[in-house]
Amino acid sequence: MDQSHAIEATLLAAFSRHLYAFRPDLCPVPENRDRNARAVQEWRQLAIGQHYGLPTRFLDFTTNLLAALFFAVETPPGAAFTSDSAVWCVFAPHRRKVWEVWQKEDGGGWLTPQQFAEMGSDPPIKHFVDKAFVPEHIDGRIPAQGGVFMCEPAGKKRNWRLHEMLWEQPSTLKIRVPRSACEPLREQLDLVGINRATLFPDLASAAGYLAWAVHQRKRPETI
Repeated sequence: MDQSHAIEATLLAAFSRHLYAFRPDLCPVPENRDRNARAVQEWRQLAIGQHYGLPTRFLDFTTNLLAALFFAVETPPGAAFTSDSAVWCVFAPHRRKVWEVWQKEDGGGWLTPQQFAEMGSDPPIKHFVDKAFVPEHIDGRIPAQGGVFMCEPAGKKRNWRLHEMLWEQPSTLKIRVPRSACEPLREQLDLVGINRATLFPDLASAAGYLAWAVHQRKRPETI
């Protein structure tokens, strides 16, 4: 476990360096600045990393049911659905901003991601099952997807504690999506403006959406 926490801290620090070229507004706060300001900035970096595929302890949820359905039925262009899918609905009564979730209970200031990665740290997310971290709208993907995060404090592994606690909640609902319905649902979602181009507002996603649309409709003029 010590090794995994060390890797996590190294990964977060390395990702922050890559942000210089793409998001200078999210670059690390200088060490001589307020420690809490630095901690909040690092949590913003982590929220961006989660949305762009960085391995984190966050589980990505959405407040938009249509967006959740899209993620359940999406496949790469030309790929086939090999199994049924599902949408999981959970109840998180407490939504918190970064400064409400990560502050130490003793008033000692906000935890940084590196402190969160340390063994023995006791962040407020220790009992995160009824709380959702609502990231600030610092990237177009976050509001487009209605993104909120829940967290697995011990790390993503078999028998996740968060998963177990969610499954035990009577309000948790699993909606199965039959394999045969996935592609028709994706086409219907596209008709109401829910597609990869709108949920991932960048050029790469727009190109991917057009590749799917051409494959589906066979003629570019029907896009």
